[in-house]
Amino acid sequence: MHIFETLKKYRKRRSKRRSLEHIFHAENDYLLAKYPYFYNLISKDREFGIIQANIICRALLNKEVIDKVILDYKEECIRENKKIVSSEIKERINAAIVDLPYLNDENNHRIYIPFFSKSLNIIYVDEPEKLLTYPYEALLEDFSQSVIDVFDVYNYKLYDSFFSHMIKSLGDKTSNAFFSVDDYCIYVINSQGRLDVVINLYDRFMYKYNLKEIMVRVNKVMEKYYGFEKKEFIKELYNQKFISSRMYHMLKAGLDK
Repeated sequence: MHIFETLKKYRKRRSKRRSLEHIFHAENDYLLAKYPYFYNLISKDREFGIIQANIICRALLNKEVIDKVILDYKEECIRENKKIVSSEIKERINAAIVDLPYLNDENNHRIYIPFFSKSLNIIYVDEPEKLLTYPYEALLEDFSQSVIDVFDVYNYKLYDSFFSHMIKSLGDKTSNAFFSVDDYCIYVINSQGRLDVVINLYDRFMYKYNLKEIMVRVNKVMEKYYGFEKKEFIKELYNQKFISSRMYHMLKAGLDK
């Protein structure tokens, strides 16, 4: 059996009730049902699919917050018969987004709605008055034609942002590893923003989790992974206390066959 399949089969189970990603997904998955075209972007892997779905849900919630500010301001202007003032609407949006998740692009510009292009994100935050004029006002209703492949475009920056509970580890020219603090897995993500490999840490033969200096240990494991030495990789998983002695010998025996 493959190393990663064995790690998955014998992984130590965690209660979904304690998983922040599972809780958030259960509470917000209804958003994806409203926009089913997003399902085409999500991984078939159950756990990683939830991570991707939650990224999109957080972006949808961000959009709802900003849209409400814009529409409320529009109604206020109509009700009070006053002109739209750019500085006023920007001030209100800045106040509304202060605690919302975001990612920084290569120009250090904050992206709050990653399923939109960078140019549309600039309009949403820096030039929001345009959303009350043609053709941008359509984004407040049907925005399906403006949706991009969020994972391909923003890729590693998206997974290493406030949109997820993952921490960036090591990588090479073709992929990068991320450690999920939510389910104690290492996800190796390729340059198209898709999942290549899941490395399940902690197996069922272990009594408890060792979480001390975890990213230092994860990085040491991934050094061996990217060194393409399977025996050294398995040995490092054991040395860093991510697998039990029983699992180590099981994996080692599989390689020796």
